[in-house]
Amino acid sequence: MIIQSCKSDINNEALDKQKTIEIISQLLLDENLNRTNCILEKPIWKLKESPSDFESYIKENLNIKDTAFINFQIKLTHKFVFTKELNPDKEIITKDDFNNFSKTFEMDNFKYLDWLKEHHCEYGFISISKPIFNETYNLAIVHIEQICGPLCGFKNTRIYEFKDLKWMKNTSLNQSIY
Repeated sequence: MIIQSCKSDINNEALDKQKTIEIISQLLLDENLNRTNCILEKPIWKLKESPSDFESYIKENLNIKDTAFINFQIKLTHKFVFTKELNPDKEIITKDDFNNFSKTFEMDNFKYLDWLKEHHCEYGFISISKPIFNETYNLAIVHIEQICGPLCGFKNTRIYEFKDLKWMKNTSLNQSIY
């Protein structure tokens, strides 16, 4: 039983990795996210306060019935980091660099522009979460944020559907523009 479960997890992780690369690659091409050449290594996504709220939110929006599957998807989001494999053209901002950026921003809302320039991110940066998929891998929820200046940016949680060999935006769940 344990060997069967391990093989299943490996197969699921391989499919998940393939689908993650597929949707993120498409998002970076289709969305207006090419303006900046910087992306966060560890995505920002604080949707709900408690893990059970987050799980319920995902289950509801993706129509997931299998609790083991949602737990598998959430486990993968915790392990996810943006790598050059996902997009070799983007500069990756490490977690430590982002923490330094945040401290700079807290000290002076405009001083962080110097930080962005020093890190070759003159047009800001983006954050794309690891997609969370449904059991059939034809629906995914993704959180995207872009920071492009003191009063410039957005964050949006979206559901995408795989139709006609392409991921298409189905629904925007919450959107903030600043």
